[in-house]
Amino acid sequence: MLYRSIVNLCLMVLFTSTASIATAKTSGNYSYALATGKEDLRRLQYLNEAVNPYSLEFLKKYIKKGDRVLDLGCGPGIMSQKIASLVGVDGSVLGVDFSKKQLALAKKIASSEQFGNLSFERASADDLSKIKGKFDVVYIRFLLIHMRNPYEVAEQVKTVLKPGGHLLVEELYGNNTIKSRPYDYRIELIKKVDNLQEEIQKSDFTIAKTYGKFLAKNGYKVIANKTSQPKLDTPSKRRNFSMGMRSLEKTLIEHNKISKRKLRSMIQRVEKMEGNKKIELHFYKMGQIAAVLT
Repeated sequence: MLYRSIVNLCLMVLFTSTASIATAKTSGNYSYALATGKEDLRRLQYLNEAVNPYSLEFLKKYIKKGDRVLDLGCGPGIMSQKIASLVGVDGSVLGVDFSKKQLALAKKIASSEQFGNLSFERASADDLSKIKGKFDVVYIRFLLIHMRNPYEVAEQVKTVLKPGGHLLVEELYGNNTIKSRPYDYRIELIKKVDNLQEEIQKSDFTIAKTYGKFLAKNGYKVIANKTSQPKLDTPSKRRNFSMGMRSLEKTLIEHNKISKRKLRSMIQRVEKMEGNKKIELHFYKMGQIAAVLT
């Protein structure tokens, strides 16, 4: 206990933040501090490697051949392609994202893979008025943690989801759920950087704890609400933490949250932890919520 207290005190001294001078990528309710486009593709590939087996097991229970699916906050479309395979040639997938860079990359990747049932459109999750038609399924993964009012998204989804259609949500239970076994103090460095991201975005990284209850009280019937926590058991999966920190570097420095030297020193320490195979690492606990629009 004394050791952890000393570590936490040192970390508090390390972070000396001042008032923000820049703004993360924003659109009303939406704020995104991570990098976008090609510069962040590798991190997202590592993220998908760690998380997709859990996501696909969840999605296969509710998505069927011939469904029309909206992938809301699709990023570069990695999961959109997986869903396109699930719905088959008689179904279709529309990937929606606010970032032009993400959509340009998504379209390029999808065209090279020749998905005829997959398309992309630019829109913000808090305004889906431009989206045409109704969907059998709306899928959201790791989007709400970037929303200043994530509950508005559920209201917007009602405008595009068929009555009786499924809203499928995968979000985080907070950065305090990441684990190292045996305990390693460097796990606290990741949490501290996550907290700075949350401050900039003015968002809630624990949204999975409350979202199911909100849906149940606001026009949805929650039919499943479970948790999963991926084990980072390959070299690329284990790099998720340091890659996430690197993706935040530009925004953190622009907002005077930390110096480049201090951040890179922390990243190097986390990379050493990730490279130590004797330390078992577990990703953030995820909530997986399935709800039906009543």
